[in-house]
Order: sequence, then structure tokens, then C-alpha cells
Amino acid sequence: VPGSGSKVYDGTALTKTAHDDFTVTGVPEGFTWTATADGTVTNVVPGEGEKAENAVTSFRIFNAAGEDVTDQFANIDTSATGTLTITARPITITANDASNEYTGSTITYATAGDAVEPYYTITSGSLATGQSITAIELTGEGIETGEYPITITADSVEIGDYTANYAITLAPGTLTITESTTEITVVPGSGSKVYDGTALTKTEHDDFTVTGV
Repeated sequence: VPGSGSKVYDGTALTKTAHDDFTVTGVPEGFTWTATADGTVTNVVPGEGEKAENAVTSFRIFNAAGEDVTDQFANIDTSATGTLTITARPITITANDASNEYTGSTITYATAGDAVEPYYTITSGSLATGQSITAIELTGEGIETGEYPITITADSVEIGDYTANYAITLAPGTLTITESTTEITVVPGSGSKVYDGTALTKTEHDDFTVTGV
């Protein structure tokens, strides 16, 4: 029986073709055997050139003298197969926090396509060696002071041609809009006039001098 096995996706092939991967019963004491199998998988969904069913491709029996005596055995059953399985690699991608001072206009935090840090961080798990996030979309916006979510758009994450090999969890970040630190100076109006028995006031909008707005 060829070997079976399972591992989390790491970008490398899973095979069970070594001598110790086989289970062989019935070979007489003092005899030895060799076997080969053809199973190999790299991806969660086997692609071209991959084979999840691990089948025997050759089996030989040798006597104590090292002679091939396979043809002396009439009941060699090599029909059993093993199963090779790649499970999805779990990762958590978190949108990074951001902050901006209040401007009076909508603050938009957004990116798409070939986004790179500081837009996101892989906060749990890791990518397989040599692989990277090639596309991602994040959005978040607000106007007034406060906190607003930065979310990663579902199904927007691409990891080259390998996305299907990952179990991706998305976590939001926080966009914080803080009070403006712009210095605003307000100067009431000044003025003078010759006494005429009426009040002098400088309280109208145009009487003030305001800078920083």
C-alpha cells in the first residue's frame, strides 16, 4: 500500500514514495522488496502534473541472494492507493490603522491593486516562501473627529497565482480623525470716530480679522 499524507500548503510538493512510506505484508522472512509510486501534490486543488492518488508503479521482491524473484509470487496485489492532501494555509490580514487631522472635508483612506505596506499587515500566519500579496483593496472614510473602520474588501486579496491555497481571514483597522491643530487667530475690529452721541461698535462679520481658517 503506498503512503498517504497531508500537510498545510507551503509551496512545495508532498510525496510519499520513499521505502518507509509503503506498507507491505506477506513478503517471506529473509526476502526484501522495493517499490515506487507516482503521487505528488503541491496545491490544495491539484493542478497540472499533480496526482493526489498515490498509486504503485512498480514492486519487486528479492531473495536473500539479492535475486529478483517477483515472478515466483502469483498473488501480488498492488491495486491499493494512498491519498495525498494539501490543506489551505491560514493567514490573517489586518488593515493598518491611520490618522488624520480634521479638515472639514471627507477624509478617505483607500487603496487598490498593487497595494503595499503600510496599508496592511499579516498579523497571523505567514505566506509561503517567495510569495507576496499582489493585490488588495482597502477603504475607510470619515468627516468629523472620531474613529471609523478601515476594511479590506472581501475577495480582493490576490497572492499571485496561489490565492486558492490560503484560508484568508480579514480584520479591520481604524481611521482616527483628530481635532485640527491649525492655529486660528481671531481679532475683533477696532475703530474710532468723532463724538456724535451714538454708539461706536465693531461687531459685524467684516469687522473681525481671522487667520488660519
